[in-house]
Order: sequence, then C-alpha cells, then structure tokens
Amino acid sequence: MDCHSIRTTVDLCSEPECINCTVKFAATDRKTHLPSHGMFKVHRIIFDRDVGRIEKTAKEALDSAQGTISQLVEGEEPLPGCAHCETTISLPCWCCVECTGE
Repeated sequence: MDCHSIRTTVDLCSEPECINCTVKFAATDRKTHLPSHGMFKVHRIIFDRDVGRIEKTAKEALDSAQGTISQLVEGEEPLPGCAHCETTISLPCWCCVECTGE
C-alpha cells in the first residue's frame, strides 16, 4: 500500500525472507518497498476496477489494528490472540479482510 503504483504491484511470497526483504525498482520513479510498509496480499486475480476498494478495505483494517495495538501497548495491557489460531499477536502481523472469522 505504501509503494505501489496503479499499473504495477510487488509480488511477494509468504516466506519470511521474501516478506522481510527490501525491493528496489530499476529504472522507475517508484519508492523502494521496505519490510515496514503496509501491504495486502490477494490469492486471486482482481480487476483494476476492484483494486481501489480492496486497498481501501485493507488500509482501514491496518489503521484499526495499529490503533488498537498502540492503545494496548500504551496501557500496558496484554495483546489479544489471533482469531484463527489464538496465538498472541505481534507486529508485523496479517489481517484477513475477506473472511468473517467464522
């Protein structure tokens, strides 16, 4: 979300060495992708017309999660567990914007 352009994306696999790498773009004016950048991953082809809506939903989820985590850390409260596996969350973390958690 922090380093894309309308025409191109960064295609990263889910392996930690891929997600945690810095990606530089040759011969473009695009910003370098850093591991600290917010990002979303889709497991299907999406139409150009849907990218904006999906990115907006992902950005809202990221902002909400970061706000909640910041409040909990400031209040020295324990962080919640993952809705799926119940492991205590830590940053960076993944957030599903498609499933309902059921």
